Amino acid sequence: MRYLILALIAVAMAVTLHAAQFNVTYSVLFNESLYSYPGLNVLAINPYLGYIYALNPQGYYQISLSGRPVANVTLCASPSDVAVDTSTGTLYVTCPQQNELIEVSPSGSTTVVPLPWTPISVAVNPLTHVAYVAAVTSNKLAVVRGTNVQLIIMGSSPTIDWSPSSVAVNPSNNLVYVLSQGASTVTIINATSRQVVYVIHLPSAPVAAAINNYTGTVYILTSSATYVVEGFDVVGTIPIGGSSLALDPFNNILYIVQGQSLYAVFLSMGYDTAVQIPVQNKPTSVAINPYSQRIYLSLSGSPSGGSLDIINYLPSSTGTYPVTIVTGSNSTWGLSLNGARPTWFTGPNATIYLGNGIYSASLYLPSNTSYPINIGSFVVHYSTVTITIPTYQLSVGIGPVAGFKWSIHLSNGESITTSNSSIMLYLPIGEYGYVVDFPNFTAPVVSGSIVLSGPSSIFIPTESLTFGEEGLGLNFTWGLNVYGTSFSGNGISIITFLGPGQVIKLYVPQGSYLYSATVPFGYKSTTASGHAGPINVIRYALQTYPVYISVNSSTLTYPISITGSIINGSSVNMVETVTGSLSLSLPDGRYSISFGPASQGSYSNVATPIKGGIQASVWGSGVNITDQYVVNRYPLKISTNGLSGASAAISLSGKDFNGSAITSSISIKLPNSTTLYMPDGSYSISASPAQYGSYSKALTPAPTSANVVVNGSSASANFTYNTAYYDVYITVNHIGLLGSKEWSITVSGGEFNGQYLDQTFTEVGPTAVISLPDGDYQYKIGASLYIITGSSGHLFIDAVPATVVASVYSIILIAIIVAIIAVVAFFVVWRRGYLSRGELS
Repeated sequence: MRYLILALIAVAMAVTLHAAQFNVTYSVLFNESLYSYPGLNVLAINPYLGYIYALNPQGYYQISLSGRPVANVTLCASPSDVAVDTSTGTLYVTCPQQNELIEVSPSGSTTVVPLPWTPISVAVNPLTHVAYVAAVTSNKLAVVRGTNVQLIIMGSSPTIDWSPSSVAVNPSNNLVYVLSQGASTVTIINATSRQVVYVIHLPSAPVAAAINNYTGTVYILTSSATYVVEGFDVVGTIPIGGSSLALDPFNNILYIVQGQSLYAVFLSMGYDTAVQIPVQNKPTSVAINPYSQRIYLSLSGSPSGGSLDIINYLPSSTGTYPVTIVTGSNSTWGLSLNGARPTWFTGPNATIYLGNGIYSASLYLPSNTSYPINIGSFVVHYSTVTITIPTYQLSVGIGPVAGFKWSIHLSNGESITTSNSSIMLYLPIGEYGYVVDFPNFTAPVVSGSIVLSGPSSIFIPTESLTFGEEGLGLNFTWGLNVYGTSFSGNGISIITFLGPGQVIKLYVPQGSYLYSATVPFGYKSTTASGHAGPINVIRYALQTYPVYISVNSSTLTYPISITGSIINGSSVNMVETVTGSLSLSLPDGRYSISFGPASQGSYSNVATPIKGGIQASVWGSGVNITDQYVVNRYPLKISTNGLSGASAAISLSGKDFNGSAITSSISIKLPNSTTLYMPDGSYSISASPAQYGSYSKALTPAPTSANVVVNGSSASANFTYNTAYYDVYITVNHIGLLGSKEWSITVSGGEFNGQYLDQTFTEVGPTAVISLPDGDYQYKIGASLYIITGSSGHLFIDAVPATVVASVYSIILIAIIVAIIAVVAFFVVWRRGYLSRGELS
């Protein structure tokens, strides 16, 4: 809908028109809805498969010949040319930036052919299935042969004139035409022999070529004219130059794009007969389907950045042609042609019949007959014409996001609510204000005005903004404010409140939007504000505060249990093992903190908390929690068994669980027990000999010491006292000399405990050791045939050994000594004469 007259404005212009020579009647109808294909460029058509291919900045569009999209294929950046093998359906695309030719099969598979230079143009012979590629940076021509993709560089062939810019091929005679803008030449190559057969020099740079495969005529387009070549000669000049051309060989019509216009040159009527068809939005390329006589134009200047326009010929068999005026109004109106008095009509439509010519039309309204409305000029040239006045189509659409209910309200009071992506209104000429409502918004999201003097459209680019949250508790709500400005300049704002987990999808005109979400008490969020995108997730996290838990020891290890409910309704149940103090971060809530028995090292239950359980609340700030541990003491029972009435000393030494030294000493009567209360630790307990009466070490313990570990429970140590015996060392001198070695000692008296002892020990040898308990004794040593000195005496034992020494003399030895002395004395007396020998004898 880019034209003043919807059905036809075909204006015969500067090129000389010879109407009497026409034997073809035609009607040019413009598609009411042009198809938008951004970046549309070079066109190639395959009428057999029913597709047209249009290059775009990333590849090409595959479009049905009805204009509907089939595919958008991405191949390479900025492709320069496209050609189609109409018999196989294979597509060839040149990619200058990549130095590649890409072959696309009908199934969509691609084959990349690397090239050593920059390709600029491609043509294909549908009979031999050979593609020819011209290189802008080289004087070479590459040949890609069939599906084998054989690359042949025509280095041995005569070189092409400098900087080839376009290439065309005639499948009938297998001649290739290489156009060089730099040299203003057309080089003709025999593709079979690969030899240059002729070079045509032109007065200006060639742009493109079209070949009539049936006649062999070649049309060379330059910026100022089009040259007709038959064989190797220029046989005619069409005074129309341009940027693109297409040939209808069946009807012998050549179409040339020049500036804003499309020219139809009727070749059968000469080279100077043409009809100019006004085209808006910068046409760049033209293609023709000779079977349907549909013309395809790529337009680069449409509001969407590119579109495809389709022009269709409709034959007529009368000498006059119907001109239909459509007003869309039931009122009375008048039509003036070329300044004549108006003809009045009533109703929405009227048809008049006119001969060939150029007409200027004006509309008269009953309320204003003095100032007619100029509705433009039109031509009737073997054509039918439809003029829509003064009611025009107003297309109102949204996209690409659609599918929701929206409304448009016009200043004339008309309102429409729809869920479609577009609506069509038919309105009289004039200026209209409008506002557009979208769901969730209480105020219009778009407002503006439009002057309706022809088919017009309002398009609202839309997008969707989805908002949701993560992390909120079930009892919380959150507020959302979305605001900003659409690309059309309309300010938009919405404030809403949502529940936890709730998602809202806003439909808005495309623009720049910000959002901000409320942060409920007890929460924090780093995504609560920012630029709105298609998907926006506000992530909430509980705000935590420092909780410091300490006890009166830095070395105790103790379990701590924290339970409670937090602000989002969930519960907390955590257990920590702590040495010293603990620092936590907890969200707002109410907590119960329980302290367990403390341990240290290998000691499992060394201390008990005083409080044990503490209730605490975290509410917007941190808290300090303190408890005191007291050392546990466990019973250490020390038992003694022995003679009643005796007493002993018990001493304890060692280290408790934290390494502190502990000593203790107690006195205890036998038999008895005593209990000490000790902290966890390792201790050594020693028992002294027991005293009885005046005897200090009358009894000895067994064992004398014991090692005890107190670890979370009671412990004990037992000592049994028995009578202590002390050694009595007895030495008997001279024993065994001329007598028996056996002797005996008899000990009698009172033991320390008052018991009477009467015991004889028989020994052999000069020494003996006997053991006696403390006491006061008498002893007597006896031996047969001996005289004993020190044979009896007093023996007192009090915790120390005793010594007894006695000497014995053998009676036999004494008798022998006396006899010897008597004999000696006798001889002495005798010798001295005191005795007479005779008397003696």
